[in-house]
Amino acid sequence: MRTVRRSAVVTWRGRVAADPGLLRLRLACLAMLAVALSSAVLYVVGPAVGLPAVVAMLLGGIIGMIGAFAIASRSNVDAAFTLCGFPLAASAGAAPAALFFGRPVAQLVGFVVVMIAAVYVRRFGSRWFSYGMLAWLLYFFTTFIRITPARLASLLAVVVTATGCLLVVVLVLVPDRPARTRAALRRSFRARILALLRTAGDVVSGEIPGAQAEGRLHARTFRLVEVALILDAYLAHSGHQAAAAGRHGLFDAELAAEDLADAVGSLPPGRLQPPIRDALVAALHALTDSRSVQVQVAIGELRLAVDAAPDELSAVVRAVADALDRLALVVDRPDPAAPGHLGNYESAVELYLGNLPGSTASVLDVLANRGARWSLNTRLCLQTAVAAPLALVLGQQLSPQRYYWSVLACFLVLTGTLTTGEAATKGLHRVVGTVAGLVAATIAVYVTAKHDAAIVTVMLVCVFLGLYFFRVSYALMTFAVTTIMGLLYDVLNEFSDRLLLLRLAETTIGAGSAIVVVLLVLPVRTSDARDAAQAAFLRQLDALLADVRDRLSFPERTSNLLYDARRLDSRLHQLALVARPAGGATLTGLSSPSALKALARYAAVAYRARRLAAAVITVAPGSRPELAEHCEALRQRCLQPAVGTHDSHGSPPGGQDVHRLLDDLGQVLDELGRHEASSQRVPT
Repeated sequence: MRTVRRSAVVTWRGRVAADPGLLRLRLACLAMLAVALSSAVLYVVGPAVGLPAVVAMLLGGIIGMIGAFAIASRSNVDAAFTLCGFPLAASAGAAPAALFFGRPVAQLVGFVVVMIAAVYVRRFGSRWFSYGMLAWLLYFFTTFIRITPARLASLLAVVVTATGCLLVVVLVLVPDRPARTRAALRRSFRARILALLRTAGDVVSGEIPGAQAEGRLHARTFRLVEVALILDAYLAHSGHQAAAAGRHGLFDAELAAEDLADAVGSLPPGRLQPPIRDALVAALHALTDSRSVQVQVAIGELRLAVDAAPDELSAVVRAVADALDRLALVVDRPDPAAPGHLGNYESAVELYLGNLPGSTASVLDVLANRGARWSLNTRLCLQTAVAAPLALVLGQQLSPQRYYWSVLACFLVLTGTLTTGEAATKGLHRVVGTVAGLVAATIAVYVTAKHDAAIVTVMLVCVFLGLYFFRVSYALMTFAVTTIMGLLYDVLNEFSDRLLLLRLAETTIGAGSAIVVVLLVLPVRTSDARDAAQAAFLRQLDALLADVRDRLSFPERTSNLLYDARRLDSRLHQLALVARPAGGATLTGLSSPSALKALARYAAVAYRARRLAAAVITVAPGSRPELAEHCEALRQRCLQPAVGTHDSHGSPPGGQDVHRLLDDLGQVLDELGRHEASSQRVPT
């Protein structure tokens, strides 16, 4: 029984670590409940207003899934306000489609015009992104089910009903509770620290080979930075003082965990004496299991083992023991009071639809460097204006009746893709997901055998899985949606092998059209975005070092160094995003060793920058002007190389110098922090 309980705890910790704040779980549950409730209601309402029950339920499912994204991590009031615009956005798409009924040419032109308009309105913010997506999908849906002007009112009645069901779900069943979300994010942060400890234990015990140890440890520390960035944004809603204290506590725990990973990574594989190795593994396991008494006992035994059998690695093992000691003290303690000059809180990253933003910042930097005359939104509109007609023409050549699958694939591949690598990766994922979904649909049709309860159950499971894994892999999302569509075609008595193959061919045409246009029309190359992200990282490093220099030199300077360090982390996240397509993207993340190695270099620089910021905030302003000279020299050295001169591994210009100098300066400031008189410290 104890083994089962322990396995359940480990499994749940893994889910918490993999899904920061359980945000993906909430999104999936919200969408599934919205689809279930709207389907149940519309099963009755649809026929009452003159639409078949299946058509009404399908429309309710579309609105439920779009609405789940639209209200992700919004406050309850903001979510309600956003949903109130859904009937208007749906009308903007459905009305022209109904008016164009029976006029094929007008329908085709409408597809292109509404698609361009849906992209154009994104410039007004994330709410309009959802409105544009809904308008275009309603145009698509209205054309697909052949709604006439006489039945338009019935369709809009279904839209209003589905929106009402979504409001019930978000305000009553799954309301936004920021305090709970922050608590869940803290649990995810702690779970990722425990995952780092488990990896460190595997490295020390030899279960992870020495050649892989550094990469695995860097991957764990980078995942820690990701959840810290998300939590940093959510802390902004808890009040300035509480947020500042929360950021301070996060930095203490994060740096202690990274110090431990750095110390473990410096241990030569296979060279620890067995007593020392066993004692170190026991200490790591005790901290992983949150056994505070056993942790102190294990650390004491580790120190005794080192003293009893000293060798050339004793200093490194003592550093690991010190890091374990610090981590045990800070990982579960309440947030410490932040120094007064850190009291004005500002989030270092702006979330998009409840999660970390995409590569927009790096692409905007590319366009600014080029002196582009067109904005990013205008560029996307032009690409859409070329890709949509191309997908339409090619799709119609293959099937005059099912061409809309091609247009749909084109539109969805263009949505959210800003670089050539992103477009190629997403297009490939859509085709792969469609193939897998068609196979799954064939099996599901056979298993459900047109039993209504079985069909609805499979559809709801697909909705949940698609939304839960959406941020992990677009292919999995496509797989889930394709499975749902296969079941719907079976309900409509249109399911056949020929139809499945036609859908795959049309999807390939649409995805291919989008990729070709992104490559040829005003392209932003992945390599250009990577160069821009590297330059932005170094500029943010320069800003942090300038604030460190000023704080050490001038008594009146009170820059928020922890904010600077978090901004550097946000630039590190941008680097990871733009490295993903060119770095050997898989369905779950980076796979190329060279891409991982390059990102690890930047992550090491950011780690030392965090240590530097954390050390300097405890120093009285203006008390160490001699150290400020080191900061200024470091600034000049890290910005001296020209952007774009990175080597074949993609390492940052001047990256080796930055790494070494930050390490040296961090050690000096750590020593200063240990010996600084209490009268010289900033009062907390």
